[in-house]
Amino acid sequence: MRLRTLLKHFRPSCCLVLGLTASLVAASYGCNRGGTETNGLPVVIAATIPLTGDAASYGEIQRRGITLALNKINTDPAHPLLKIVYKDSQLNPKEAVNALEQSLSLDHAQVVFSISTGEVLAQAPICDERKVVLLSPLASGDEISKAGPYVFRVAPSDSFQGKAMADKILSLGLKRIGLLNVNDSFGVGLAAKFRQTFEKGGGSVVDTESVNPGQTDMRTQLEKLRAARPDGLFLILHPGEAVAVLKQVKQLGIHTRLFGADTFSNRDIYTAAKDQAQGVIFTLPAEPDSPAFKQFKAEYDAAYHGPADINAADAYDATMLVARAIQGGARTGDQIKQFFDQRQPYEGASGLIQWDENGDVISKKYQVYVIKGDGYQPL
Repeated sequence: MRLRTLLKHFRPSCCLVLGLTASLVAASYGCNRGGTETNGLPVVIAATIPLTGDAASYGEIQRRGITLALNKINTDPAHPLLKIVYKDSQLNPKEAVNALEQSLSLDHAQVVFSISTGEVLAQAPICDERKVVLLSPLASGDEISKAGPYVFRVAPSDSFQGKAMADKILSLGLKRIGLLNVNDSFGVGLAAKFRQTFEKGGGSVVDTESVNPGQTDMRTQLEKLRAARPDGLFLILHPGEAVAVLKQVKQLGIHTRLFGADTFSNRDIYTAAKDQAQGVIFTLPAEPDSPAFKQFKAEYDAAYHGPADINAADAYDATMLVARAIQGGARTGDQIKQFFDQRQPYEGASGLIQWDENGDVISKKYQVYVIKGDGYQPL
């Protein structure tokens, strides 16, 4: 039954699906088309994701998506194709590097999953040097495009996200926007992309303030933004900072429209600042209207009794992409990279994944959502 289900998910438009079962069985016993002997050992993926801290719910969502994929891939428990080793990155680039080094030396990982722009940029030079694939389910920063030949991702870049938010704010008739961004690769990069499109469309960024990662007192920045008299605030923050700023906006009596980046999909925000989060408009890679995503949602809901979102689907697809490379004969990080470099389209649960020469997804778009109740819905 699991192999039959797996066949539904491997839909490369440039590869024959015939013989998939035989290829998977052969790979699990250590054979590949290049004749490399692997002694039946599974390919190890190091998932360096936040398991503690303000972004721990992101890590849990990633773990759930990965687990659903593994249940389909590892059809023979005695000879698994993939092994996942989880390491806590704490959404911190330094910790992510430490986690990566541990996984390379102790677990001999051939693939690394990492979810934030800062973590990916910190890990990329090591992965390139060691010929290990760095496949990010969620990282969106534009700098990743030039991070190195072993870097690929599942989510579209912030070039798409910045434009989606700018277009939405302009369509609402708002012309004066204040920016509050976290001072890291994600926050600075997305702020620049938003400003570029917003000002080109006739809008004006009346003030830009920044905060440090993990900063929780933002009253000084908020007062400066209020003095600029914006029509709305665009908040480009990580989940912990987002919770703090939502509370302080209310405490300071700031009454203006609030907009957020994709991090506002983090459901911890609705627990810690539910009342303050109501009505916030944010961007997130669009959920596809496809049989693959609907099947994924049904399986996720059945397994975890909770709503599946695009973040979990991205982690699921990242795992499936590695399995597809194994089916194609790859076993080492370098072989997996060579397989990915063929840029074969993959119709996954998160939508069509088509890479360009930089490992960027060019086949997806961002959608605008609004927070209502305990979750969010398309706007």
